Amino acid sequence: MKLNHLKGGEFVKGDGFDFMKNSSDQYDLIVLDPPSFIKSKKKLKEGEKGYIDLNKKALRRLSQDGHLFTFSCSHNMRRSRFKDVVRIAAYGTADIYLVRELSQAGDHPVLLTIPETDYLKGLVLRVRKRVH
Repeated sequence: MKLNHLKGGEFVKGDGFDFMKNSSDQYDLIVLDPPSFIKSKKKLKEGEKGYIDLNKKALRRLSQDGHLFTFSCSHNMRRSRFKDVVRIAAYGTADIYLVRELSQAGDHPVLLTIPETDYLKGLVLRVRKRVH
């Protein structure tokens, strides 16, 4: 906060599932950067469920027009599927606008002959909740 000359914010580091389960607060910005949920192709469906659940919980905690930065470092999660998973998490509750797609920095280049090196996927989203 100090480095970016910001005031009034709060940083929370911890297990995202636990934090969002035990909190009813609303936030303007949530960053989800979980460990790899998908260690092998056999764990793909289970991992997708984890990403859906975590993003659903985060979307509930975002304020109107809040921003969600959500990441996957699972190389078995394809970039297009990650977007689908986040779309599923928002289904019926929010409109999500893709502001930017992110990938790993240049010091971790993707080697095209080794697809596993394209592991980090990130989405910067603006979220408009649907009022029922």
